[in-house]
Amino acid sequence: MNKELQKSIYLILFLLISSILLGQGNRVQYNATELLRIYDSLFLANDWRNEYKAQLDEQLGIGWKEKMLKVGDNIPNVLIGELMDSIGSVRLFDLKEKETELIILDFWNTNCFSCIASFPKMESLQAKFGNKVKVLLVNPWQSKEEIRKFFPKGAVLPKLPIIINSTNLLAYFPIQTIPYHVWIGKNGAVHVLGSAYNTYEEKVSKYLRGGDVSYIANESTLPRFEPTLPYFKVLKVIPSFYRYNSFLSPFNPNYATQQPGAVFDLVDSVNGIRRNTLINQSYLNLLKMAWKNEIRENEDKIIISPLPGELVLKVRDTTKYTDYYVNTLKKTDSQYARGRFCYEQIAPMSYTQDQLIDSMRKELEAFGTQFLGAEISFKEDSVLGFVMTHSNMAKVKSKSLQNDELKLEDFMRNNVKMRRYINVSISDIVSDNFGSKLKDDLKGSYFINDSNLDRISFIELPVGFGLNELENGLRKNGFTITKKKFNLFRLYIIENQ
Repeated sequence: MNKELQKSIYLILFLLISSILLGQGNRVQYNATELLRIYDSLFLANDWRNEYKAQLDEQLGIGWKEKMLKVGDNIPNVLIGELMDSIGSVRLFDLKEKETELIILDFWNTNCFSCIASFPKMESLQAKFGNKVKVLLVNPWQSKEEIRKFFPKGAVLPKLPIIINSTNLLAYFPIQTIPYHVWIGKNGAVHVLGSAYNTYEEKVSKYLRGGDVSYIANESTLPRFEPTLPYFKVLKVIPSFYRYNSFLSPFNPNYATQQPGAVFDLVDSVNGIRRNTLINQSYLNLLKMAWKNEIRENEDKIIISPLPGELVLKVRDTTKYTDYYVNTLKKTDSQYARGRFCYEQIAPMSYTQDQLIDSMRKELEAFGTQFLGAEISFKEDSVLGFVMTHSNMAKVKSKSLQNDELKLEDFMRNNVKMRRYINVSISDIVSDNFGSKLKDDLKGSYFINDSNLDRISFIELPVGFGLNELENGLRKNGFTITKKKFNLFRLYIIENQ
């Protein structure tokens, strides 16, 4: 889609929603300069940022913050570290190499599973673009020995240069979450900072053709959600504090996107208002928060669900509602942002939280109908599942009430590997062994705990148990499992034909 056309659609979307929903009050022009000033004032203002800043002060020197690079800055000819496959010498690596049009720094460490899982993707990109692109795996935190120890003996290291002893790069890129990607162009200018979702074949190709690429940042360069900052101030909207206001806008890339934020029923006694604010949440999450009380009742009982949030989703394109169904390793920034929105309610103190939630439901339903072409409903219906009940509360061993110590112990019995659970929650027991055998036995059905008991004092089960083994073990504790209909609240999102 043409970038200018996309911007126009988003602007129209925001204006239409603002008028359709119950939002009141005078609106002033969106001021990007003022918006950035608000963000800048938040950076390093929170406790977690001060703590991180103190660590970098000690590690890099007091002046590190002045070195921090933004998109558009030119990177200096810095000593970036030691090549993992070299003889151990530290050398000056030229990040302005003439034969390379794009350098991608992929920050990682061995504690980041998603980082390591994405190595094949990065290797594929390197193979695809050859000398035009250079991918460097940068680990500023761990030594060569630590990295070697992590990979099993004889395992092949990633087929990409690994840069270690590169702590000095943290002054230029104060990283909070990984994987973290930096794009550096042929002229040495920084083009992308932030999420690994930014790096994929189509976007790299567009950049190499001279196209202007957008990107998703994260909390290394942008503030996380700050509950005390009303979103209406970020939007430069002046609401009326004497009546109900609501605002719904598209995904806001100026917030740290990998840490969506939410605050419910925040009472501002100075202005005499109460507020609900949700930042960069998927539309599905907004719906789930609007029906959170009913969904919580489900979550208290459902141990295994065939769909997240007891959801019935019949749509043509799921990314309009959530990026949950997109493979994380193949996810792009546009897929991440497409179905995410910022939403805020402001109401006088006389409003109850129930009134706010009721308004939120109506507004989200209206948005779904008018802009997404979907009918939204939340209703109780009957589903077939495996329901666990208890014959008599009095039969529960008193040990579970007297001893809170949780234990898992493995042992062998008749050449079968067994696991003993002591005071472990029922959901943890099932999820601990939710292997192919139990999964096949359940056949995509719900597994529901309707016993009002959340844990078991003592049970022994074979590792990798199936439904029969679980049922036999539970029977000794007074539980039974029955396949039957069960009334359940479910969220329906169904697009019009």
